[in-house]
Amino acid sequence: SKTNWKIYIWINERRDMILYFVIFKKKKDKDYKLYSNTLFDEEKKAEEFASKSMKRNEQYKVVEYTIENIDDYWY
Repeated sequence: SKTNWKIYIWINERRDMILYFVIFKKKKDKDYKLYSNTLFDEEKKAEEFASKSMKRNEQYKVVEYTIENIDDYWY
């Protein structure tokens, strides 16, 4: 969406700023998908959010908000 691109352009202008988001999957599933459209400015905050939000049968990853990850997981 347009908002995602605006955020990404802003991030590229500020190379020191890295954002993260959470993806998840059920343990039996193969592919990860977007868990929440919340962005985090620290990886630790994203980890805490994910660990408190996930169910026992789910796995999560915290990934950087990059164009590649947006294309793969953000929808």
